[in-house]
Amino acid sequence: MVQTVQLAPEDSVYKIATRLIGFQHVVAETFGGVKMDTDPQALRDAVIQIRSILRSIDGAYGVIICGLAVQQYGYERYTDDLDIVVDRAHFDEILTQLRESDFVVQNDISLLNRQTGAKLDLLQEGTLMKNARIPLPHPNQLGKSGWFATLPALILLKLQTPRMKDKADIVELLKRHMNEGDSMTELIAPEFRADYLALVEQARMELN
Repeated sequence: MVQTVQLAPEDSVYKIATRLIGFQHVVAETFGGVKMDTDPQALRDAVIQIRSILRSIDGAYGVIICGLAVQQYGYERYTDDLDIVVDRAHFDEILTQLRESDFVVQNDISLLNRQTGAKLDLLQEGTLMKNARIPLPHPNQLGKSGWFATLPALILLKLQTPRMKDKADIVELLKRHMNEGDSMTELIAPEFRADYLALVEQARMELN
């Protein structure tokens, strides 16, 4: 099992991003692809920026999900951006401050930092993400503000989408946290529990 060290979010992101660049370059070279020049410092700076903004706005709340959260729990796979769910009440104010911090809105509604090249997806509570069946909850249901989503919350988000990529992420996460697999069952919403238990069994089978 890959061990993760609970560091400050920006330090953890920097270590994760640094490891991923080497991993991504090896994969690209093996399959004849192009190297992805993701800058770990840019990702780290983006986390610092969003955390600073969240602290500066009274009552604002945001939690990191998707690729970087997956890396936090030990599964190193490709990602080149920061995805964060923020509360609806402060979404516009957070977006305004990001734009004042050199982030510009792209055609796909993501944000790009003009200085560092960091990519950020600012996701508002209550919106549907990537064909999910249930709108994103208030981020206080996902974890601590400015931090990564908890493992059960991250798994539940991925259970709500039909993408095989998300199912694969869940299996890989469970393989690294098999000792928690059964105990998390009660934390999974009843309507997704059967799917979750099937993935637990898949992870267990792949470990044997």
